[in-house]
Amino acid sequence: MALSVQFVEAMRRFPAAVNVVAAGNGGERVGFTATAVMSLTAEPPQIVVAMNKGVSGFSTLLSSGAFCVSTLATQHAEIASRFAGKVKGAERFEMGDWSTLATGAPALSDAVVNLDCRVAQTMEFSSHQLLVGQVEAVRWAQDQKPLLYINGRWAGLLPGLDYDFNDYIGAVRRAVDVIENSRSPQDSSREQLKRIVRGLTLQYIDQQGSTRDQLTAESYVSREQMDDINKLRKEFDQHVIALLNKGVEEGEFDIEDVPVASFAITGIVAWVHRWYRSDGRLSPDEIGAATVRLVDRMLAARGSR
Repeated sequence: MALSVQFVEAMRRFPAAVNVVAAGNGGERVGFTATAVMSLTAEPPQIVVAMNKGVSGFSTLLSSGAFCVSTLATQHAEIASRFAGKVKGAERFEMGDWSTLATGAPALSDAVVNLDCRVAQTMEFSSHQLLVGQVEAVRWAQDQKPLLYINGRWAGLLPGLDYDFNDYIGAVRRAVDVIENSRSPQDSSREQLKRIVRGLTLQYIDQQGSTRDQLTAESYVSREQMDDINKLRKEFDQHVIALLNKGVEEGEFDIEDVPVASFAITGIVAWVHRWYRSDGRLSPDEIGAATVRLVDRMLAARGSR
C-alpha cells in the first residue's frame, strides 16, 4: 500500500471538530464543511483554514475578504451534511439560524464557537488554499457539545472518566421529590398524577442536556454507583405504582396492568420533553399541559374523561 494511501487511511481515524466556513451575504452566501481548522496565534488572534480549491463557492470566498467559522454542535449533523455537498448553493443556509458578527459573514447562531475573520493572507499548497484569518469577533455557547468527524462518520463526545455522577443521582432524586411534593391526602389520585406528570415534564425540559450526558456516562461508573441509581429508580417506580393502584381502588383510573401503565407514563414523560426547543412553538408550560391531558385521557375511568 502506497504511503499516501496509508496516510489517508490514518487521517480518517483522526477525530476532528466539524465546522462550517461561510462567506458572503444575501443570495451570494457560500459555505463548506471543514475539519482542517486550527488556531495560529493569540497575539494577534489568527486562525488557519485549509480550503480545497474544488469546494463550492471557492472564488466567492476568496474575493469576499472575510469569512466566519462556525463550529457545529452534535445536533447540527444535518447542517454538516448539507454544507458537505448534500445541498448546493444558497439553499444550504435554509437550515439553521444564521446571523452576522463584525464582518457580515454568515455565523450559525447556536454554534459551539463562532470565529469571525478578515482574510489576512492566503497560501497555495497543491490542491488546497490556506486562509489565514485575522479574528475580528468571537462568540461561543456555554453548554453545546461539539460534533466530531471520524472514519467517515459523525460522532460526539462522551463524558470522561472523571465525570461527576452525583449530577445523575441528583437528577433522579429530584424526580422522586416531584412525586413526594405532589402528594396531597385531600386530592384525588387523578389530580395528584396530573401534578406529577406536569412537574416531571418541566424538570426534564430544564435538564434535558445534562440528562443526555448522564445516560451516556453510565458505562464509566462503578457497580456501586449504578446500584445507588437503580435503588432510586425503583423507589420512583414504586411511588407511581402505588398512586395508580390507589386510583384504581377509588375508581379514578381504568387500568388493566398497573406496572405496565406506570412504565408507559414514565416513558412518555421521559421523551416528551424532547418536543421542546428554545425557538419552538411550544413553551415548557404548554408541553407540560399537553402531556397531562394525554396521560389523563389514557388512564381516566370511563365517565370521568
